[in-house]
Amino acid sequence: MFLGVVLPNGDVELPALVMKPGVSPTGEYTHAIVTTDIDKYLPEKKKVESFIKDLGYVGPFSIEFGLEKGKNYFFEINLRNDGTSHYPLKAGVNIPMLYYNSMHGKHTPLFVARQDYEMIDETGDIRRVLNHDLSFSDWLKSFKDAQAYRFYNSKDKKLIPYICLMFTRRMITKIFRTLK
Repeated sequence: MFLGVVLPNGDVELPALVMKPGVSPTGEYTHAIVTTDIDKYLPEKKKVESFIKDLGYVGPFSIEFGLEKGKNYFFEINLRNDGTSHYPLKAGVNIPMLYYNSMHGKHTPLFVARQDYEMIDETGDIRRVLNHDLSFSDWLKSFKDAQAYRFYNSKDKKLIPYICLMFTRRMITKIFRTLK
């Protein structure tokens, strides 16, 4: 999934990519690699930029591709701030802030630290263990090493009790669904 923004001046920025390695047996993506090396994974970058410009849309967006036998296929295009737009924050990519500042006449340089790192859905990914896709120790290592999470934010201490309760409820629900 490519995450980007069309600025009010018409510039298209495609600063981040969330690579999902495949659908789990549960039908969900629960982990991914976040990268800022767009050119490596999207040789058609100019075509995507032209397509988005031709829409006349301004704002954050995401484009979900699938790759099969070396060919890209569109799955969906979201002309909105995608629910995964916070995944590349670790790389210095803040798409909503970039758009917000551009709407208020502020030029925000697009700082992108070229890097790849793992994102994990802390409530859903445990099902990979339950489905025997991954050992618990491998999952725990992956969980600890992840640099982006679906919900957790270490800088937001006030939300920790609420998030822990939400995690517990979601994990129990997902475990019971998996066991059915």
